[in-house]
Amino acid sequence: MTKIFISYRRADSQHITGRIYDYLSRQYGKKNVFRDIYRPVYGKDFREKLSNAINDCDIFLVIINDKWANITNEKGRRLDQEDDPVRMELELAFERSKLGKCLIIPVLIDNTIMPNPSNMPPSIAELFRIDAPHVRDNDFEADMQQLVISLNKNRGIRSTITEEFLRLSQNKPFRFAAGIAVFIFALLIAI
Repeated sequence: MTKIFISYRRADSQHITGRIYDYLSRQYGKKNVFRDIYRPVYGKDFREKLSNAINDCDIFLVIINDKWANITNEKGRRLDQEDDPVRMELELAFERSKLGKCLIIPVLIDNTIMPNPSNMPPSIAELFRIDAPHVRDNDFEADMQQLVISLNKNRGIRSTITEEFLRLSQNKPFRFAAGIAVFIFALLIAI
Protein backbone atom coordinates (compact mmCIF):
# COMPACT_ATOMS: atom_id res chain seq x y z
CA MET A 1 0.00 0.00 0.00
CA THR A 2 1.10 3.56 -0.70
CA LYS A 3 2.66 5.65 2.06
CA ILE A 4 2.10 9.40 1.80
CA PHE A 5 3.93 12.13 3.73
CA ILE A 6 2.26 15.56 3.91
CA SER A 7 4.62 18.48 4.45
CA TYR A 8 3.07 21.80 5.45
CA ARG A 9 3.48 24.89 7.60
CA ARG A 10 1.16 25.04 10.58
CA ALA A 11 1.25 28.83 10.51
CA ASP A 12 -0.49 29.10 7.15
CA SER A 13 -2.17 25.88 6.03
CA GLN A 14 -3.14 23.77 9.02
CA HIS A 15 -6.89 23.77 8.25
CA ILE A 16 -6.70 22.79 4.57
CA THR A 17 -3.97 20.25 5.34
CA GLY A 18 -6.30 18.62 7.85
CA ARG A 19 -8.95 18.26 5.14
CA ILE A 20 -6.42 16.86 2.67
CA TYR A 21 -5.17 14.42 5.31
CA ASP A 22 -8.72 13.24 6.07
CA TYR A 23 -9.51 12.76 2.37
CA LEU A 24 -6.30 10.83 1.66
CA SER A 25 -6.77 8.74 4.82
CA ARG A 26 -10.15 7.60 3.51
CA GLN A 27 -8.54 6.67 0.18
CA TYR A 28 -5.34 5.01 1.37
CA GLY A 29 -5.96 4.23 5.04
CA LYS A 30 -5.00 6.35 8.05
CA LYS A 31 -1.85 4.37 8.83
CA ASN A 32 -0.55 5.12 5.32
CA VAL A 33 -0.79 8.93 5.49
CA PHE A 34 1.61 10.89 7.70
CA ARG A 35 1.00 14.47 8.78
CA ASP A 36 3.17 15.84 11.54
CA ILE A 37 0.93 16.99 14.34
CA TYR A 38 3.30 18.26 16.97
CA ARG A 39 3.14 15.94 19.93
CA PRO A 40 6.50 16.10 21.67
CA VAL A 41 8.05 12.89 22.87
CA TYR A 42 10.37 14.22 25.53
CA GLY A 43 13.95 13.04 25.24
CA LYS A 44 13.58 12.23 21.51
CA ASP A 45 14.85 14.20 18.53
CA PHE A 46 11.82 15.25 16.41
CA ARG A 47 14.02 15.13 13.30
CA GLU A 48 14.40 11.37 13.73
CA LYS A 49 10.61 10.94 13.70
CA LEU A 50 10.32 13.02 10.53
CA SER A 51 13.25 11.26 8.90
CA ASN A 52 11.74 7.83 9.57
CA ALA A 53 8.37 8.90 8.12
CA ILE A 54 10.01 10.38 5.01
CA ASN A 55 12.19 7.30 4.52
CA ASP A 56 9.03 5.21 4.60
CA CYS A 57 6.99 7.27 2.11
CA ASP A 58 6.28 6.65 -1.57
CA ILE A 59 4.69 10.06 -2.16
CA PHE A 60 5.77 13.34 -0.58
CA LEU A 61 3.16 16.10 -0.86
CA VAL A 62 4.17 19.70 -0.15
CA ILE A 63 1.22 21.93 0.73
CA ILE A 64 1.97 25.46 -0.51
CA ASN A 65 -0.18 28.54 -0.09
CA ASP A 66 0.58 32.17 -0.88
CA LYS A 67 2.49 32.76 2.41
CA TRP A 68 4.43 29.46 2.51
CA ALA A 69 7.70 30.70 0.96
CA ASN A 70 7.91 33.95 2.90
CA ILE A 71 7.08 33.01 6.48
CA THR A 72 9.66 34.47 8.84
CA ASN A 73 10.83 34.22 12.41
CA GLU A 74 13.27 36.31 14.46
CA LYS A 75 16.17 35.07 12.24
CA GLY A 76 14.53 35.96 8.91
CA ARG A 77 12.84 33.91 6.20
CA ARG A 78 12.44 30.36 7.47
CA LEU A 79 13.23 28.60 4.18
CA ASP A 80 16.69 30.22 4.24
CA GLN A 81 17.47 28.59 7.61
CA GLU A 82 19.09 25.14 7.47
CA ASP A 83 17.22 24.05 10.61
CA ASP A 84 13.78 24.94 9.25
CA PRO A 85 11.71 21.73 9.56
CA VAL A 86 9.95 22.21 6.19
CA ARG A 87 13.27 22.75 4.42
CA MET A 88 14.75 19.71 6.19
CA GLU A 89 11.76 17.59 5.13
CA LEU A 90 12.18 18.71 1.52
CA GLU A 91 15.91 18.03 1.48
CA LEU A 92 15.36 14.50 2.82
CA ALA A 93 12.58 13.90 0.28
CA PHE A 94 14.82 15.05 -2.60
CA GLU A 95 17.53 12.62 -1.47
CA ARG A 96 14.97 9.78 -1.70
CA SER A 97 13.54 11.10 -4.95
CA LYS A 98 16.96 11.05 -6.63
CA LEU A 99 17.15 7.35 -5.74
CA GLY A 100 13.73 6.80 -7.33
CA LYS A 101 12.18 5.97 -3.96
CA CYS A 102 9.55 8.69 -3.68
CA LEU A 103 7.54 11.03 -5.85
CA ILE A 104 7.48 14.69 -4.79
CA ILE A 105 4.36 16.69 -5.62
CA PRO A 106 3.81 20.32 -4.63
CA VAL A 107 0.12 21.08 -4.03
CA LEU A 108 -0.93 24.71 -4.53
CA ILE A 109 -3.78 25.91 -2.34
CA ASP A 110 -6.54 28.02 -3.89
CA ASN A 111 -5.00 30.60 -6.29
CA THR A 112 -1.41 30.29 -5.08
CA ILE A 113 1.23 30.80 -7.76
CA MET A 114 4.36 28.65 -7.65
CA PRO A 115 7.23 30.58 -6.00
CA ASN A 116 10.17 31.60 -8.19
CA PRO A 117 12.96 28.98 -7.98
CA SER A 118 15.68 31.63 -8.30
CA ASN A 119 14.56 33.04 -4.94
CA MET A 120 14.89 29.70 -3.14
CA PRO A 121 17.73 27.81 -1.45
CA PRO A 122 19.50 25.68 -4.12
CA SER A 123 18.85 22.45 -2.17
CA ILE A 124 15.07 22.78 -2.71
CA ALA A 125 14.84 24.98 -5.84
CA GLU A 126 13.92 21.96 -7.99
CA LEU A 127 10.56 21.76 -6.17
CA PHE A 128 9.41 24.94 -7.87
CA ARG A 129 9.92 23.47 -11.36
CA ILE A 130 7.57 20.51 -10.75
CA ASP A 131 4.04 20.65 -12.19
CA ALA A 132 1.63 21.17 -9.32
CA PRO A 133 -2.10 20.60 -8.94
CA HIS A 134 -4.34 23.14 -7.24
CA VAL A 135 -6.62 22.23 -4.36
CA ARG A 136 -9.26 24.91 -3.95
CA ASP A 137 -11.50 25.27 -0.95
CA ASN A 138 -14.57 25.90 -3.11
CA ASP A 139 -13.95 22.83 -5.33
CA PHE A 140 -12.22 20.61 -2.79
CA GLU A 141 -13.84 17.24 -3.64
CA ALA A 142 -13.24 17.50 -7.40
CA ASP A 143 -9.66 18.71 -6.94
CA MET A 144 -8.87 15.92 -4.49
CA GLN A 145 -10.41 13.31 -6.81
CA GLN A 146 -8.09 14.53 -9.57
CA LEU A 147 -5.11 14.45 -7.22
CA VAL A 148 -5.86 10.85 -6.20
CA ILE A 149 -6.25 9.80 -9.85
CA SER A 150 -2.90 11.40 -10.63
CA LEU A 151 -1.19 9.78 -7.64
CA ASN A 152 -2.51 6.40 -8.67
CA LYS A 153 -1.41 6.81 -12.30
CA ASN A 154 2.04 8.18 -11.46
CA ARG A 155 2.92 5.39 -9.09
CA GLY A 156 0.77 2.54 -10.35
CA ILE A 157 -0.92 2.63 -6.98
CA ARG A 158 -4.33 1.51 -5.85
CA SER A 159 -6.29 3.33 -3.20
CA THR A 160 -8.37 1.41 -0.67
CA ILE A 161 -11.46 2.17 -2.79
CA THR A 162 -9.76 0.65 -5.85
CA GLU A 163 -8.68 -2.35 -3.77
CA GLU A 164 -12.25 -2.84 -2.56
CA PHE A 165 -13.58 -2.68 -6.14
CA LEU A 166 -11.02 -5.23 -7.28
CA ARG A 167 -11.88 -7.50 -4.36
CA LEU A 168 -15.58 -7.27 -5.19
CA SER A 169 -14.90 -7.85 -8.88
CA GLN A 170 -13.47 -11.27 -7.99
CA ASN A 171 -16.92 -12.15 -6.64
CA LYS A 172 -18.98 -13.88 -9.40
CA PRO A 173 -22.33 -12.20 -8.54
CA PHE A 174 -20.61 -8.79 -8.64
CA ARG A 175 -19.07 -9.54 -12.06
CA PHE A 176 -22.47 -10.70 -13.33
CA ALA A 177 -24.16 -7.50 -12.06
CA ALA A 178 -21.39 -5.34 -13.56
CA GLY A 179 -21.80 -7.16 -16.90
CA ILE A 180 -25.58 -6.54 -16.87
CA ALA A 181 -24.99 -2.85 -16.08
CA VAL A 182 -22.56 -2.49 -19.02
CA PHE A 183 -25.03 -4.28 -21.32
CA ILE A 184 -27.90 -1.99 -20.28
CA PHE A 185 -25.72 1.09 -20.68
CA ALA A 186 -24.68 -0.03 -24.19
CA LEU A 187 -28.32 -0.72 -25.05
CA LEU A 188 -29.38 2.74 -23.89
CA ILE A 189 -26.67 4.38 -25.97
CA ALA A 190 -27.78 2.42 -29.04
CA ILE A 191 -31.39 3.62 -28.65
